[in-house]
Amino acid sequence: MQIRPMSEKDIGKRIEQILDLAMMANPWATRVKYREFLLPLFHEFPYLTFVAVDGRKIGGYVMGDVNRNEGIVEDIAVLPDYRGRGLGRRLMRAEMTAMRKVGVEHVTLWVHWRNSEAIPFYYGLGFRFLRCVRDKTGSGQDVVYLERKL
Repeated sequence: MQIRPMSEKDIGKRIEQILDLAMMANPWATRVKYREFLLPLFHEFPYLTFVAVDGRKIGGYVMGDVNRNEGIVEDIAVLPDYRGRGLGRRLMRAEMTAMRKVGVEHVTLWVHWRNSEAIPFYYGLGFRFLRCVRDKTGSGQDVVYLERKL
C-alpha cells in the first residue's frame, strides 16, 4: 500500500470509502454529521491528511489538525483486512512527520472506550496516558486522551 496525502480527487471519488473508515474510528457519529466535520477539516489542513491506497481502494487514513504548537490526531482507521501489516504505524509516522514540519511540539489524540484495544498500538508509537473524559461526545461515551512529544 502506498501512503500519500489525501487529495481533492479522493474526496470527490472516494468519499464513501473515507466515511466508511471514519465510522470505524467514530462509532457514535452519523455519516452525515461526520461528513460535515471531515470536509472542512480536510480543506483547512490538507497537509495533515493521509491515505493508504491499494489501487483504487483506500485501506486506511489519518487526519489531524494543529492549534498553535499542538497537533491533534482526529482520526486514524485501517480496514480490518489490512490490519497487522504496519499500515497504521506508517500512517501515524506520516502524520507525525507532517506535524513536526509545521512546528508541532506535542500531539494528543483520544481513544473511544469501544476501541480501547488500540491503546497499546499508540503506546508503541510513544504516546502516554494524559486523562480520561467521561461523556466526551454527549452520548454517554467515555474516552481516554493520550499525548506524545515530538
